[in-house]
Amino acid sequence: MNANWKALLIAGAAAIATAGAATAQLAVDEHLRKVLEAPLSSKEVLEGRAQLVELAEGETREFVLEVYPDERYTIYGACDDDCSDINLMAHTRAGDLVDDDMEDDDEPLVIIEPGESDREVRVTLSLESCEADTCIAGIAMFRSR
Repeated sequence: MNANWKALLIAGAAAIATAGAATAQLAVDEHLRKVLEAPLSSKEVLEGRAQLVELAEGETREFVLEVYPDERYTIYGACDDDCSDINLMAHTRAGDLVDDDMEDDDEPLVIIEPGESDREVRVTLSLESCEADTCIAGIAMFRSR
């Protein structure tokens, strides 16, 4: 995880540690959303908002994203402090694999190059390792300028 994301996660975790259960959940959601929506490059533009889900270890969630076929996109994943491994897979509407990130980490990314998809990309997020009953994870999509 890059230094900026680590600093944001540590600061968020400290704030969350003192909050009540419901307030903590909202704080995790908002903190994770901020982490996901921060562009890593000035050449990236956030498309929409980060999408967050609550998953148990071994569960997956599919997101259907609209893209322009002649543009380049990067889709980032992130999860809360109880999570240590999530994976991303991107497929076309027809089911053809575009890209995947199956590394043993909590910061996956997939890249959609121009011409690799039609107007729809299906991104599957899978939660591989979670130390709690459930973890919060999500994705955010950026278009390259």
